[in-house]
Amino acid sequence: MIQITLIGRLTRDPEVKATQSGDTFTSFSLACSKGKDETMFFDCTVWGERGKPIEAWCKKGHQLMVQGMLGVNEYESPKTGEKRFSLKVMVNQFEFLTSKKEAEQIMNQKSGTVPEKDIQVAEKNEKSYPDQELPEVDIDSIKVQMPF
Repeated sequence: MIQITLIGRLTRDPEVKATQSGDTFTSFSLACSKGKDETMFFDCTVWGERGKPIEAWCKKGHQLMVQGMLGVNEYESPKTGEKRFSLKVMVNQFEFLTSKKEAEQIMNQKSGTVPEKDIQVAEKNEKSYPDQELPEVDIDSIKVQMPF
């Protein structure tokens, strides 16, 4: 597998799900710009308790940096029956790139509370990224051999 770092925006609200054996995971989709006219989409999964801050603090449109192992899912299109591929990332690290103020506004819209340790993580990440424009990621510089 290939280690990858991505900066992108969530295309949908994150969801916490559980397997039949009871293991929990958080899933979301990340859109990463590849220049002005092209966007790549990645299905992301964070296993266990580590994903709960993402579900609690993020929603569609928020910016997130993730690091993890890149993989490819192969599936058959239900409409055409042709073979398709999607990119997936098994996330092992992440950072919020949306400000604490925006995250607090989300909490006012969502029900439930966030554990104090998650608030501290968000505060730490806000200090890491002051209100400034982040550089664009040049995805073209990433050389990955894909099967399609």
